[in-house]
Amino acid sequence: SGAGLFVVINLGSIVESRSGPALSASSAATTFSGAQSAARLATGSLTNLILGKGRPRSWYFVVLLCVMASGQALLYVSGRATLVLGILLSGWAFGSTYSLMVLIVGDVFGQTYFASNYMFYDGI
Repeated sequence: SGAGLFVVINLGSIVESRSGPALSASSAATTFSGAQSAARLATGSLTNLILGKGRPRSWYFVVLLCVMASGQALLYVSGRATLVLGILLSGWAFGSTYSLMVLIVGDVFGQTYFASNYMFYDGI
């Protein structure tokens, strides 16, 4: 999630430093926020598909790593479309990470003491 925080914190500077057709910082922030919100909602359903194939839910971290790496790489390519796609991918990976951690805590430690286990993971 460090790469996602990098994008969140520096999104205005990233947008302003790009050459080519302009994209406003507010539009970029809205794109990132929309992608991360959609990802937070979809993560449970997507990881259930992974569980259905006999793999642990944590395999989705591998997918998120590739998505974030792709998003970060696209931020280095010039052009408005690659900027928007890079922001979308980075936002998706950023949003999915936090939802996935909640689900994995439940899978690993069970539901009996879920709140206590999650607070321990989250750093109280």
